[in-house]
Amino acid sequence: MKPPEGFPDSCIKFHSHELRFLASIRKLEFGNGVLLHDRVDIGTRLSDAVAFKGCREIDGLYADYLQTVF
Repeated sequence: MKPPEGFPDSCIKFHSHELRFLASIRKLEFGNGVLLHDRVDIGTRLSDAVAFKGCREIDGLYADYLQTVF
């Protein structure tokens, strides 16, 4: 699995079992037949603002990426 286009380079590398776990989360149901991934995606896209706690020195490139996506 590769990161989406435009995602900043990262020194974090996942093991195959970690990627399998993350992929399996997409299939988790979260109330009334709605998948957790879909609920988070729809909620984020329909939001007027998205916030997360971090700092520019560590999260700056990722924050910039999220800004372009959302």
